[in-house]
Amino acid sequence: MQTESSNNPDRRCAFYLQHRKRNCHLSVSKGFQYCAEHAHQNNKPVVKPRVECPYDPNHSVWVHRLKKHLKICNSRPKDKPVYYQQSVNIDSALEDYTGKTELASFSPEEIKEIIRKIKLVEEAHLLDSEESVLGHEALSIELANDVNGASARKHLDQLASILGNMEAWNLFTPDTCFVEFGAGKGRLSQWIFDVVAELPNTHFILVDKKNVRHKRDLHHKEVRQNLSMERLIIDIQDLALHRVPAIRDDRNKPIVGYCKHLCGTATDLALRCLFPKITELSNGPESPSTLKPCVKGIAMAMCCHHCCNWNSYVGKEFLKLHGFDRCEFEAIIRLSSWAVCGSRPGHGDEDRACHKETSNNDAEEGKETLTSSIGLTIHEREEVGRMCKRLLDAGRMDFLQRNNMQTKLVRYVRPDVTKENILILARREVKDSNQ
Repeated sequence: MQTESSNNPDRRCAFYLQHRKRNCHLSVSKGFQYCAEHAHQNNKPVVKPRVECPYDPNHSVWVHRLKKHLKICNSRPKDKPVYYQQSVNIDSALEDYTGKTELASFSPEEIKEIIRKIKLVEEAHLLDSEESVLGHEALSIELANDVNGASARKHLDQLASILGNMEAWNLFTPDTCFVEFGAGKGRLSQWIFDVVAELPNTHFILVDKKNVRHKRDLHHKEVRQNLSMERLIIDIQDLALHRVPAIRDDRNKPIVGYCKHLCGTATDLALRCLFPKITELSNGPESPSTLKPCVKGIAMAMCCHHCCNWNSYVGKEFLKLHGFDRCEFEAIIRLSSWAVCGSRPGHGDEDRACHKETSNNDAEEGKETLTSSIGLTIHEREEVGRMCKRLLDAGRMDFLQRNNMQTKLVRYVRPDVTKENILILARREVKDSNQ
């Protein structure tokens, strides 16, 4: 049995939390040194051992209560919804790869050749983007509020410009289904709620992999009785959009997909979700071509290109057309991190947070010797990173154009707001030029 520490009069847990740099604040039972959550991590035997929950290793449970816990655990598997189709948005032609992955494994000559080929694509004006820093009246009051600090102001500037560009691209129309990917708290949708509040027959679908607290859409549902909105807790790779009841029951209703800083692979999964392959939609009697979502437009602010994955990336045909192979793709996604290095001052908050969490730190590990070998300055290294990002975005643009979409790549905020300042806009091509 554990013994109560003599210097612990408040009977607080003695377990030290490395990530918080303090002891656990939970109280302990009489005669114990550790709380129930950390008792199993102590080497000393305990009277009633605890084990990790089979559904979620982030919490533990008493062994004698495990059977009951599995029935009520919030992380327990739930019945799959009708729109669940495992890995439906993953490329069915998966490729095994055993080649180079770490940037340090590429020679300076190989990196120079990749950069040369990227510059050829740039010289063909295929990586161009135009500046389109706009605002929107929906956020004018919030932007004028002095309570918002510098960080909050940056987020509001981004939201205002995304809304401004969506409106300029004519994406706010009645009889439309708005789908936000990677919704999180739904802050972007919150402002779109306000913009289209008076438009008839609009519906919102917010998609996120996990449930989150303090969702903005809950407030709007309480104060707006006419708001038609639903939240789907599902991984984008498993989302068969044509099976969502709101879309299935009204297949001619135009869809507008949007997101703010949807990371790497998730952006490609969202595009595959909106434009699935016909062969993956249905095996039933109905023609699969009639099941494809009716996508009217897209507005996606992208980030974290270093997280892209070959098997889900939508621009493979574009890269192959310009002479890039799978091995070079692995180098390109890692070189893209040079554009938003978070180790120097003046970079946006999202950039620092995003790159602290990435597991692709091999780009950082190999860059000193590699860049010194190829003679790149910091500015030149950042420019190479930007070109790599735009190359990957150009592949996404090509994918949208193959799906009969008119596309445009814009810099929707200044770089001092966020280095991840590229927004891809797309809308359905129509023959009528007055559309």
